[in-house]
Amino acid sequence: MKQNSLTTSIRSVLAIALSLVLVCTMVLVAPQGYAEEAPDLHKYQKVEYAMPDADTVFSLRKPSMFDGYKYYYTPVAEERDMYVSLGWEYVGEVESSTELFYNVYNPRDGAFNFSSSPEERDLLVQQGWEDRGFRYSARDNSQSVPVYRLYNPDTGFHYFTRAVSERDYLLENNWYDEGLGGYSSPETEKDLVVILEELNPSEPSTPTEPTQPGITVSGDTGIRAEGNLRGPNVPSNAAIEVMTGIEDSSSAYYYGLDQAIGERRIGDVYSVGMRVNGQSVSNGFGELTISLPIDAKYNDHIIVVHHHRGGDGIEKIRSVARDGYVSFTVTSLSAFAMEDTGIEAQTMYRLYNPNSGEHFYTASEFERDSVVASGWNDEGVGWIAPKASSKPVYRLYSGTDHHYTMSAFERDELVKAGWRIEGDNPEGIAWYSDDAETVPLYRQFNPNVDPSAPTNNSGSHNYTTSLDEHNSLVSIGWRDENVGWYAVAVK
Repeated sequence: MKQNSLTTSIRSVLAIALSLVLVCTMVLVAPQGYAEEAPDLHKYQKVEYAMPDADTVFSLRKPSMFDGYKYYYTPVAEERDMYVSLGWEYVGEVESSTELFYNVYNPRDGAFNFSSSPEERDLLVQQGWEDRGFRYSARDNSQSVPVYRLYNPDTGFHYFTRAVSERDYLLENNWYDEGLGGYSSPETEKDLVVILEELNPSEPSTPTEPTQPGITVSGDTGIRAEGNLRGPNVPSNAAIEVMTGIEDSSSAYYYGLDQAIGERRIGDVYSVGMRVNGQSVSNGFGELTISLPIDAKYNDHIIVVHHHRGGDGIEKIRSVARDGYVSFTVTSLSAFAMEDTGIEAQTMYRLYNPNSGEHFYTASEFERDSVVASGWNDEGVGWIAPKASSKPVYRLYSGTDHHYTMSAFERDELVKAGWRIEGDNPEGIAWYSDDAETVPLYRQFNPNVDPSAPTNNSGSHNYTTSLDEHNSLVSIGWRDENVGWYAVAVK
């Protein structure tokens, strides 16, 4: 997901707005609130208003996904009325000519918080937010510089910047130009390049073209190989040859792999080596992604690749057959063979409700599409699950919040408390956990969410394969609940 997004795997918005006595807090994310009756107009059209030369700014608020409220500010009456129509509460007016706002930034989700309270700024910094030290005023004066306001229709972020180059950069990346957002003091801001790196983190890694003149694959085996190789045995601009072959039944590698797999082995036993500038290399090249050919009848099956590492034994790598190939990444080379587990894999989709803060997980494309049509954000593939195993995952619904657990005891206790089982079976089995426990999905709990409350009642748990996302949530107050279940693979 823009880290995942911003990454996909970038891409869950946590808006922390503390309920102080009408503190001037601007959390620059999309309006929240569960199941909005009216759509957010920003998502469908560019909203253009003339910036008035006024001494006041309108203040609005709405319950946040944490305790208390999040606030939004605008000097434009028409925009104030639009947010009121979307369920925001109009609080009153703020004197713009005297208000200074401290800018803090959450590097985990890209949210910005503007507050006139130094105490709130310090509290957020203690929770992992970054102090930008940038003071923002909503009114022009002889010492001020203009602040540009932009909006991202995909993520719901607003962003304010004094830098014309940064404004233009964001416009080129599909942000909306909403004109002037006010004025600021002429103090020096953080370096522009650093800001852009934080606003636009790298996309999740995908296979890239090698920087070397080219990786050539020799041998009539149908094996593919790719990677951007770096390491002590790979000088810059080196010529890389990946040599492939089929092991003879008399070889030690063949014997070892055949004995380890037995009748479950499918396909040949392959040998894979490498030459770098003509010299044989078996390690020290970084990471190489190998794709072994496999009969199409095994597509979507969970495959165990056995990597014979000589004296270091046999390494088992779980993967999923896709389009006639099984792909995996290694840091050393020798011989490989495949084992069919007989279990099919299924893609699990992850979605996010920008109004309630809840993540939702499903294996159903129909359910995914229906939820997206109702306003949820599609965050793509969450993980790959087995279609069957000895460890089911149950799905329940409180009326406002979903919960997922491997524990039948926890499921039954929630049912006693009024939750209902969801699914096509009476047990509430939604999918299965990987028996081999290949990839953990970490579980976190938000103690500020109460599913039985009239508001702030959704998104109590989050599940992710990303340890970075897990640690980030824990660092800002979510509780670490260890591992929820296991995936076969991330993608």
